[in-house]
Amino acid sequence: SQVNTTFVSSTNAGVTLSGTDVLVAAGTPAGTYTLTYQICEILNPSNCDTAIVTVTVSAASIIANDDTGTTVNGLTGGTAF
Repeated sequence: SQVNTTFVSSTNAGVTLSGTDVLVAAGTPAGTYTLTYQICEILNPSNCDTAIVTVTVSAASIIANDDTGTTVNGLTGGTAF
């Protein structure tokens, strides 16, 4: 409540700043990214400093489920799935 934070830059467009929260967009590739932001005092707006936060995004797990196809006539053929 005594400072404002402002987004400066990010090494990936999917990593952004909203207020004081660092947001990672869905679909952001796995990797390590940095976000630079500025913090300024509300009472003295020229009293500012920048900081860097490092965000590690892990790969999403792949879950493969078994499928059950339909019966196909061997004489006429068809598509089971």
